Amino acid sequence: MIFVKSWTVDVPEEETLLGYVGENSVRTVVFQMDSAAYSEWEFYLDMELEEQKNTVLLDKEIEGDALLLRFAVCGELLHTAGHMNAQLRALAQDGRIKLSSLFGFEVGKSIHPVAAVPAAL
Repeated sequence: MIFVKSWTVDVPEEETLLGYVGENSVRTVVFQMDSAAYSEWEFYLDMELEEQKNTVLLDKEIEGDALLLRFAVCGELLHTAGHMNAQLRALAQDGRIKLSSLFGFEVGKSIHPVAAVPAAL
């Protein structure tokens, strides 16, 4: 779990590897906000890796006084190995926008298997 306190994101070392190039839907990332004050807002995760940007809508769940945000890591996010910059973004219905600190993930290299397995000789 990744903790967010006062909009500062602290990614523990064991959470930095988002996945390997070519993986799809094998990991769910969970953020825990220190307050449920923004529970009516929509949350997004904005990511950038080598000039390519992606945005994911986060699922929300209130747990006690905290707000949990989660998403399944899809293959479109794991297209290139390297360091990925990320930032949480919250949007209110009235147009207000709140941003977290910048943080990062790593996407690991893989062999990139072929799409089809060749027939046996």
